[in-house]
Amino acid sequence: MTSIPNDSGGTSAHPSDSVPSAQGRGRSGPLVVLLPILLGLLVIVAFLPAPYNDFVNRGDEDMILRNTHARDFGRAHFAWMFTTFHMGRYQPLNWLAFAIMRRLTPPEPFVFHLTGLAIHIINVVLVYAIARKLLARTITRARPAGIEIALGATAAAAFFGVHPLRVASVAWAAAQGDLLSATFYLTAVLAYLHAHDARQAGSSPRPWLLLSLSGMVLSVLAGNNVATSVAIVLLLDIYPLRRLGGGPGRWFGPAARPVWREKAPFLVIAVATAVVAWFAHAHIDVMQGLPDRTFTRRLAESLFGLSLGMWKTFWPRHLSPVYAFSVRSAATAIGVLAATGVLAWLLRRRWAAPLAGWLCYAFLLLPLLGVFARSGQTEVDRLTYLACIGWAMVFGGALAWFLQPAADGRRRWGAATAAAAVAVAAVGGLSFRTQRQCEVWNTSASLWEYAVTHEPDCAMARMYLGEYLMSHGDPRAAAHELSEAARLCPDNGQIQCDLGIAMYEIDNLAEASTAFRRAIALDPRNDPAYRGLAWVLAEQNDLDAAMEHLRTAQRLNPDEFRVYIEIGRVLQRQGRPDAAANVYAEGIRRWPDVEIFYTLRGTSLIDAGQYAEGRKTLEKGLTVTDAPAELANDLAWLLATCRDETQRDGEAAVRFAELAHRATLAEDPAVTDTLAAAYAEAGRFDDAVRTQKRAIELARFVRPQVVAEFQERLALFEKHQPYREKPTTRPASSRPAASQPGASR
Repeated sequence: MTSIPNDSGGTSAHPSDSVPSAQGRGRSGPLVVLLPILLGLLVIVAFLPAPYNDFVNRGDEDMILRNTHARDFGRAHFAWMFTTFHMGRYQPLNWLAFAIMRRLTPPEPFVFHLTGLAIHIINVVLVYAIARKLLARTITRARPAGIEIALGATAAAAFFGVHPLRVASVAWAAAQGDLLSATFYLTAVLAYLHAHDARQAGSSPRPWLLLSLSGMVLSVLAGNNVATSVAIVLLLDIYPLRRLGGGPGRWFGPAARPVWREKAPFLVIAVATAVVAWFAHAHIDVMQGLPDRTFTRRLAESLFGLSLGMWKTFWPRHLSPVYAFSVRSAATAIGVLAATGVLAWLLRRRWAAPLAGWLCYAFLLLPLLGVFARSGQTEVDRLTYLACIGWAMVFGGALAWFLQPAADGRRRWGAATAAAAVAVAAVGGLSFRTQRQCEVWNTSASLWEYAVTHEPDCAMARMYLGEYLMSHGDPRAAAHELSEAARLCPDNGQIQCDLGIAMYEIDNLAEASTAFRRAIALDPRNDPAYRGLAWVLAEQNDLDAAMEHLRTAQRLNPDEFRVYIEIGRVLQRQGRPDAAANVYAEGIRRWPDVEIFYTLRGTSLIDAGQYAEGRKTLEKGLTVTDAPAELANDLAWLLATCRDETQRDGEAAVRFAELAHRATLAEDPAVTDTLAAAYAEAGRFDDAVRTQKRAIELARFVRPQVVAEFQERLALFEKHQPYREKPTTRPASSRPAASQPGASR
């Protein structure tokens, strides 16, 4: 087999031939400290908009906001973190990091984005340290610790750190696991290089090898699904360490056997990573109902993803969190991939770095793409976080090569100046594009509108845009986007389920039922589809069938707290408030920090006439919530309007109603109505009349169906009479929105 040549054009005959000697290892002085600081500042400038971005509707809610397991450090929480494959990944260390952050601070986007940026800066410094070691072995005419190596390493780290492809990992809170796992992975690589240095210096490499193995293990525990760690260290041994290859017997002879034995624990880690990744994809719950794809299709998707990532590395325009796959685009992209691979192979004798970078890129990215992953979408930007480090090394190595002295020891100032200018311009241009890309990730709306504009045939982009439109009160626009997504990808169960929700919201129950049933047919484990079909059946007053589907959803996903809410709502509609209260009590037991259960149990008990117990539940809920509007509103309504005079307390009702009024910025008609009733119960009828008129004014725009009911109460207040709850049911105006049928989705 042909050996990997050194960069001076010759072939190394012995592994140690290219290792710099201890002599001449001058230091680059203050640059050792200043350059990493400069890199950190450069990254901060490039990602300056990122910490001010919002959460996006792509995993942030499921992983951070609604995740009740990664909030504390109890035994049950730890058991969940170290056993779950939630969101299709095994990442206990990342869940632990989320729990620490949730314990120290509220779930604010700024905190999560700032933490991600800090981890990314650490990774950039690690890349700088790795680049210094690698370039010292490949730039043969420069001093190992000279200015050429330092500047080349800085260029490599800057190329990696400020590239726009990094935005998908840094500006996406749910991708923090990628950053954390990369930290451990890069630490492992750096330790492996230190082990080789120790071996060359006559010291034992074992401590460094143990650190390297530990880093690989921690990387897997933080969410790294790259099962090619052994391939990366083997690639390093071939080039630039040259412990393998270079002559007869240098691959499998006696001198090479210790190198292969050393890889055994790395192979074990790689196999374990592959097994973990397989289980994670088998349990994935965010891409339900995906059609089975042939191996040929998966292979085409993998090659398309490889080539697309390479193209976006060198021409980072119109980046998208997901890309549309087509046979035509795949053929073109695969041609580009093959051409670059052939070119790197042909250059290997004169310049081995491009081939090493190409292989590093393929080894790190391929396991995350179509052949091995279940996802039917081409998701490249985030997945290239580690893979593009190989190209960063080529970029830094090229600069260092131009900066090194010529063979006669003289500087080539013209070439060096031109190369430095190109490098500065490239890093500056990348930094500018990164700032622009951070703005794309500012909100879910900006992200998915941009993605749909530049990838109009991407079904997943339209699906996420539809989900955003749904959550922001525009179900008709959402139905349009989701219908288009279903046309582009008719066999995706998640899209069909979302389409059913949109059709339900615009009262097209027939289309909603069809979409939900198709989603279930595509994947019988799709618990949200069973829940959605239950909503339709409940609207059609087929409550028994609705309950059957909800019980099925509960069996499929017993950790979904929203199904408990929906079961309770159906029980209430069946006239069984006591049974509903018991379901909500179970929800409180399992998820004590989910405030909606307190609201629903309290109102169920009140509907059942258990006023004292209902009041106690609502008051307990106020102690666990940061958003008191609904609980305070229901509690104030009870204290102001209860038929049982022993439960009424006008002053307390005013206090809780004013709390809810402030929490809703005095813009919610139902809460304003409650405040008016509280004033009336407290004998402040002038305030009650004024407040009720305001409630009517607000309701005319957002809830015109309750205006007549509000006017009836206004007439009572004008007669100096308080309002009393009617014997039949509590009025809709006092019922919190989250407890309405279907609202919990």
